Amino acid sequence: VGVIYQNTSSIKGAPARRFSNEMRSIIIDGKGVTVSNNAFIFSDMLIQVKKDGVLVAILGLTTVMLFVFFQHRSVLQTIIVSAPLFTALSWMIGLMVIFNMRLGFFNMVTVPLIMGMGIDDGIHFYHRYREEGRGSILHVIRQTRGAIFMTSATTIVGFGSMAFSSHMGLNTLGELVIIGMSSCWLATMTIQPGLLLLAERFNIRAVLPDHEYVPKANGSAETPAPAPQTT
Repeated sequence: VGVIYQNTSSIKGAPARRFSNEMRSIIIDGKGVTVSNNAFIFSDMLIQVKKDGVLVAILGLTTVMLFVFFQHRSVLQTIIVSAPLFTALSWMIGLMVIFNMRLGFFNMVTVPLIMGMGIDDGIHFYHRYREEGRGSILHVIRQTRGAIFMTSATTIVGFGSMAFSSHMGLNTLGELVIIGMSSCWLATMTIQPGLLLLAERFNIRAVLPDHEYVPKANGSAETPAPAPQTT
């Protein structure tokens, strides 16, 4: 029986894995040494998270996309609805690289969370656009921006409060939720309207409503007028 003193952190990924690998490589009299330390548990957990995290993210994203597709029954509409989510995820990954943030055991939950809640913004915006009709994008932005902002803000406040935690895992969880949900809201208010404007410009019928937007004097919409028929 012996005692080994560790001069590195047992709760940081790289030092914990390095210490675990070094200790498990010790051979005495042809036999491996049995070592007990919380660094080994933490290291094994990180390895498992890294192994399963990618699979969980792929399964989660695939499931979300299937639900969106089954609702709209159109590949193009699915792309329009999910574009803000994919844009937000790319922004979040880019900011993680810039600020040297990494996914770990505690903050991995942010990935399926942002996928599941971030897609809502795009769904709400697109459905309102379909109800209002062609040419209603500015009206839809004015009517939905507050509600979509509040749905994102409540999630940011709830989970983002963890950013003030002294625990390294919990505070990065809060920071990633703030970045991810803010990106989802911003992408919904910018990327999705831009795509819908392009769809109107090039008359992509699979994406567009079947009626025109007719505003009233007070800013609300009248009974939709049928879209002009073309041959």
